[in-house]
Order: sequence, then C-alpha cells, then structure tokens
Amino acid sequence: MSILICGIAIFVLQLVTAQWWWIMAVPALYSLLFGKSGWHAFKTGAFSAGLVWIAAAFYFMITASDIIAGRIGDMLSLPSPWLLVPITALVALLFAGSAGSFGYYLKDAFGGKTR
Repeated sequence: MSILICGIAIFVLQLVTAQWWWIMAVPALYSLLFGKSGWHAFKTGAFSAGLVWIAAAFYFMITASDIIAGRIGDMLSLPSPWLLVPITALVALLFAGSAGSFGYYLKDAFGGKTR
C-alpha cells in the first residue's frame, strides 16, 4: 500500500510541476513520517519511483520522444535507445530508495522511533 501511495504522489507531483526531484522528496518525506524500518523505507521509495519512472520512460519511448532517446543512446554508445528505459529506471530506483532510507534514519536519529 505504501508503494502505491508514494507512486501516485510522485506521479501527480511530476505532472503538476514537471520536476524530476520528486522521486527523492516524496519517499524521504513518506519514510520520515510513516517508515517502519530502513528496509521498508528503501523498498517503498525504490519501487514507487522505479515503477513510475519506467512507465514514464516507456510511454515517452512509444510516443514522439524516440528521436531524443536515439541521440542520447548514440552519445552513451548504447546499441539501442530502448536500453535507456531500464537504465533510467535503475537510477530512479537507487536514488529514491536512498532518499527513503534517509528519511527513515533521519526520523530514527531525532528520536522518532523507540527501541
């Protein structure tokens, strides 16, 4: 459920503001408020942003963005511009997971969790 909540929040905020950094801000804030453990926070951030990012990248690839993707693929010496879809999703997954963990451990550092 937490992955769905974060994913929807990231998707809506990226549509409204067109800013890429929501993939880090939303999981960090969610984990700061509702994180249950470090792994849960990482997993929530990683999967929510990774799924949103891979869906957006796939959508853009099947619409008119294949020209710019081809140019970026050439710049990176990729055999196919379609390899950008999993590469960008992996980057989003790692950054959002790290942000989620940061939010949880920030809460833990300031006494938000009893041991």
